[in-house]
Amino acid sequence: MSMLTINELSKKTGISSYEIRRRVHNGTLPHMRVGAKQTKILINEDVFKQLLTDESQNNMTLKRRIPITDSNHADNSDYGKLRQIN
Repeated sequence: MSMLTINELSKKTGISSYEIRRRVHNGTLPHMRVGAKQTKILINEDVFKQLLTDESQNNMTLKRRIPITDSNHADNSDYGKLRQIN
């Protein structure tokens, strides 16, 4: 079990320290505070990596592209197809 600071975890995983800190403060990332004034934040590296894995798997299975059917938007049914220029 490897406990890392926010900056150490950021360097090791490539995820910004801002994003890690945001997750700590909104309560979506388990952590512990240590030190005399409880100011140092430590995060379990394995738990963090597992959360990222679960999150990415959920994102891949839950998201579908839904076409826009609003009359104010252009028809996007041909999106991604090559257009022939005459």
